[in-house]
Amino acid sequence: MSHKHYPKDLPGYAAAPTCSFRTKAECDDYFADYQAAQQVALAALVVEQGRAKMFRRDNTVFGQLVQVLAGDKDTITAGDGEESRASFTKRVLAMLARYQQEGSNAST
Repeated sequence: MSHKHYPKDLPGYAAAPTCSFRTKAECDDYFADYQAAQQVALAALVVEQGRAKMFRRDNTVFGQLVQVLAGDKDTITAGDGEESRASFTKRVLAMLARYQQEGSNAST
C-alpha cells in the first residue's frame, strides 16, 4: 500500500502525491541508505580536496568517516572506543565498503 509524506491534517492531503514505495518502512530504509551514500560521497570529496586534517579530532560519524577514508583510523567507533553498533553507522560502513569496492574495480 502506498503512502504519503504529508500530515493527514494538512488541507491538501487528499491531493498530495503518493510515494512510489509500497510501505513507509521501505521508503525510510531507502532514504537512510541515500543519506549514508551522501555522507560517504561528501567525506570522499573532503579527503580528495585535502581537507581531512580539520576532522582529526572530530568524533562525529562524519568526522570519523573522513578519518577512515584518509587512512587515519580503521573504523567508526562509539564513545567507548568499540566499533559502533548504531544502525546508521552500519549503513555508512556498508556504503563505505561499496565505495571502496567500486574504487578498486575502477583502478583494475
